Amino acid sequence: MEDVVISHAEGVLVYDIGGKEYIDCFAGIAVNNAGHRNPRIIKAVKEQIDKLVHCYTYLYYSEPPALLAEKLVQNTPGRFNKTFFSNSGTEAIEGALE
Repeated sequence: MEDVVISHAEGVLVYDIGGKEYIDCFAGIAVNNAGHRNPRIIKAVKEQIDKLVHCYTYLYYSEPPALLAEKLVQNTPGRFNKTFFSNSGTEAIEGALE
């Protein structure tokens, strides 16, 4: 682990508390390949937070996961007609085995 204390980030860059800039090559949790502070994602998150922060998709239905599931089925090759959203790789593997 590096002795770098990150203060903020933008796009693919992270900045330490001294203002030094680094390219973030990790694409870690909640950043993925969209970069830090992506304006389109920030806008969508703010709009969604005003409606509903979280809804267990295995207990209740809500529109955003349903629309995503529909898109995934439509854009995946083959004859898939089901989706399963999981919280981790372990859940994904368990779901695939059932």
